[in-house]
Amino acid sequence: MAGRAARLVLLAGAAALASGSQGDREPVYRDCVLRCEERNCSGGALRHFRSRQPIYMSLAGWTCHDDCKYECMWVTVDMYLQDGHRVPQFHGK
Repeated sequence: MAGRAARLVLLAGAAALASGSQGDREPVYRDCVLRCEERNCSGGALRHFRSRQPIYMSLAGWTCHDDCKYECMWVTVDMYLQDGHRVPQFHGK
């Protein structure tokens, strides 16, 4: 019985993580990330990103996708602040 309860707790936690944070679900954020990736994360733009990326970020595994998520997080935060709202949580943090 305890094993079954533990599995339910783990499944509930996984479902909560899968749904993402409020900021991750924000349409402005999601659209921004998609546009950024289309513009910056393929072909010549991706080569340019990699050529200007500091070595420590490359070694840490920071990708163009990560960079888009980071930049768009701040765009969304600025919009929330301008409208007088509390800053949403992003990336489960």
